[in-house]
Amino acid sequence: ANPPRLVVEYVRRTTVDLLADAHVYQASPGTNYGASDTLYVRGGTVGHLEHALLQFSMSTIPAGSTIISASLGLETYLTRDPGAPAAFSIAPEAIVGGSWKEATVTWTNAPGSASRGDPSYVWTTNAWNWLDVTQIVDAWSSGAATNYGIKVVPATGIGTAGFFSSESGALSAPTLVVTYGLPPCYAATSATISGAVAGVTG
Repeated sequence: ANPPRLVVEYVRRTTVDLLADAHVYQASPGTNYGASDTLYVRGGTVGHLEHALLQFSMSTIPAGSTIISASLGLETYLTRDPGAPAAFSIAPEAIVGGSWKEATVTWTNAPGSASRGDPSYVWTTNAWNWLDVTQIVDAWSSGAATNYGIKVVPATGIGTAGFFSSESGALSAPTLVVTYGLPPCYAATSATISGAVAGVTG
């Protein structure tokens, strides 16, 4: 009457599609860098900051999925440190100020961003830098935030910059790897049918 059962819970891992990437430069506030093969994140004095904007598609991840982890990979070109001995850190933030376009975004019209608690990361000259963006992606999946993309900003390091490949660059494009659990599926135990109880045909 009650034979043995094996219940398996499992997660999936996928690399989602990059839709757009660009960087914006405070010293050239009206210039668009959407076609650049290199993306920049620069810390320093006010007037010379640079931020990178990335847009990813979440269409392959079912709505309501449980986000286990999300990692943003950036392949390094080089680290430039003109006389600044301090380590350079970058931080991922959720873009919250609305949509943007790769071909038109500039420092002047770039949407705002806000941290959702994902940690900063010390930039290295290794082939890849991997940032934890689990909180950002979880907010997208749960509906707590709209997916306008991720902005990578400097966290520490005066006068320092990290350079990494864009989608059109010679190295690998920015990569977002998401591990998730599928939304729960429960068997229906009842159904309610509603509608007209009488009518006239024709």
